[in-house]
Amino acid sequence: MDVPGGVDISDCSSFDCASQKSSFETVGSAPTKSPWTLVPVTVKNFNNSKTIPEKIRAYRRSDFFDSRRSIALWTPSPGLNHDPKITQKNVAVGDVGVFTVRGGFEVFFNVFMTEEVNRAYGYHPPPNFTPCATITKGNIHKASLNDANIVRGSFIEVPCEGYIFSCETPCTRRPLEGSALVLPMGGWKFYLKLATMRMLIQTYLNVHAESWYQYYRSPNTGPMLPSGSLKIVHTTYKTSTWALAVGTKDLTTQEKRLFASLSRPEKDEDVFKWNRHHDVSVDTGPSTVEMGGRKATLINQCVAVEVDAIKPTAFLSTLNATLTRVSLFLSPK
Repeated sequence: MDVPGGVDISDCSSFDCASQKSSFETVGSAPTKSPWTLVPVTVKNFNNSKTIPEKIRAYRRSDFFDSRRSIALWTPSPGLNHDPKITQKNVAVGDVGVFTVRGGFEVFFNVFMTEEVNRAYGYHPPPNFTPCATITKGNIHKASLNDANIVRGSFIEVPCEGYIFSCETPCTRRPLEGSALVLPMGGWKFYLKLATMRMLIQTYLNVHAESWYQYYRSPNTGPMLPSGSLKIVHTTYKTSTWALAVGTKDLTTQEKRLFASLSRPEKDEDVFKWNRHHDVSVDTGPSTVEMGGRKATLINQCVAVEVDAIKPTAFLSTLNATLTRVSLFLSPK
């Protein structure tokens, strides 16, 4: 479903209808009397498991949108792993799922869609799934993304003739790390205003979250998720085209300068190409197959998300008590 300007508003359109191996992270707690609680996931407390390739971990340590809660996706959605008939569907506000070891976000279901519509999209909601009916389309807001070229860490944007974007690090022997996200055609942020929505979502989770975990913990359903590992998306960052880069350098006796430069070989096509140092990993998208040609007409590529972890309160209370005892034991007498 589109709005003027070619913006795909699948984040909002889900209200109209009322697998990769996963990685799990532990985040801090937020006390509540409810059986389930929403715990903010931040760049700082996001646990980048060492089973994840270093380039992906380095990239996800980057805060590209000046929000300590935005988690960058090394594998933006939708991606070619989706059924071709739903390639316009992407990570959206209201999605519930997990982060993956390939740097993406795997969606299990959307809380604003019925069980039938979720299954039509290729998702796997629990049996007898009940959607959240207390939030309306008007509760989702959108804002344009102002920065088209974003660099973090040791990368510095520099002018380079013949390229639409170029970045480099200092020439040094020291360890360094840099990342870049380029949105050649701009983008949008879709989000729920949490101050007004949190209580409604909390009430919904108190009724349904236990059945979700019972289903996804079952050996018959595949994931065998640990309790507290599900995430609910409340903010997405989307674009029609993207280019990303990350470079890391260990301590060495040889001075090195990492660089990456992005070009657009054909001005009438939305296809981009990197020129890079061999220690820099890069990617661009969407592919020509995803575009259905060489023109990107929809803003349906999700490059970052903000999520809350759905945690059982009892677990968090036990964890807090344990941490308190450890702190008291370690504190000087």
